[in-house]
Amino acid sequence: MQVLKRHALPAWCGAAFWRWVPVGLLTGIWWVVAVLALHTCAPEPALKAAEPSKMEAMRRAADEESARLEGIYERMSDEERMRGVVYEP
Repeated sequence: MQVLKRHALPAWCGAAFWRWVPVGLLTGIWWVVAVLALHTCAPEPALKAAEPSKMEAMRRAADEESARLEGIYERMSDEERMRGVVYEP
């Protein structure tokens, strides 16, 4: 009997501990499921549409520039359009 007392098992090896292990595991699993379910149900934040991004501002500036150049080209006569195309001595 002295040998058994000297080599006693730690407290976590007892039956009382192992009886609650499944309860703890199930509780942990339910917490994970609940947190994941609440996380996926969270509403998405609204996107800011008030401020245009730098890329949109550059695209809008390029569109305005091309519209201006198209207007200038349409107002030119045929002779003015061909001046740079045809070689004139």
